[in-house]
Amino acid sequence: MVNASEPAEDQRAASQRAERRAARAALISGLHSQLQPHEQLLAFLRGRVAGGWRGKLAIGPEAFFAPYVNIGLTDKRLILQHIHPDTLRPSEIEPHTFELAQISALTYSEIESFGGPPECSLTIRLADGDPVRLRTESADNCGNARAMCGVFAAFTAAERAVSPSIDAHCIHCHKEVTSGARFCPYCGAKQPEPAPSTRIVDVQEVADPDDVAASETSAPIEPSPSGEDSNPGGATEGHPAEQKISELIDSWARRHEASGDPGPRPEGGSE
Repeated sequence: MVNASEPAEDQRAASQRAERRAARAALISGLHSQLQPHEQLLAFLRGRVAGGWRGKLAIGPEAFFAPYVNIGLTDKRLILQHIHPDTLRPSEIEPHTFELAQISALTYSEIESFGGPPECSLTIRLADGDPVRLRTESADNCGNARAMCGVFAAFTAAERAVSPSIDAHCIHCHKEVTSGARFCPYCGAKQPEPAPSTRIVDVQEVADPDDVAASETSAPIEPSPSGEDSNPGGATEGHPAEQKISELIDSWARRHEASGDPGPRPEGGSE
């Protein structure tokens, strides 16, 4: 027996698929109208601004009158585009955008729907402001919200790994600029040249310069051929110049004693 309800169910399923495709096409078309040149749309979904009056004020007062938005993540920013809920067409209200550098985290959490269509929450945590909470429903939108969080985490992790450090300020407008930048990207003022880096050099210990000069000019003292002590009386070893003078005096004394003529003794000699 042929079930007469099957054609009606097939028609209803086909109609639902057509509605989803039309809604998806309107979503992508609306977000593409807001893209800048060379900007890539990475993830998208549709939802509404939640979080009570404080959460809506984080977007602006227009969020009270137009809470439904298209949500798009690009390689540069996050876009919230207000839409008309009945036609899903973009509203005349200017969209709100958040640069990726402004967003510290993008989190997803499921909401208990008690048997109804799946619901979830998407939270935009800003680095310098209150969080923005968005809410969406349907299996497609919840899956897209989960995928958007994964894309954001992967993309921003790669960006932070290669992003230059920003630890300097413009000398003219005092805004943050990249360390080592030659010109300010905001006002165009030329920035001072970075100071040369200081290199630490290991310094080895060297001998005292006076000791080095004395060792180079003084000749080594060799023992006398007769085997006599060159330092009679056990005198302590002094400066090399004093040792040389004493050696010359002793040599003069030995020569004159051998000849039997004492002669005048050089000055500085001992009696």
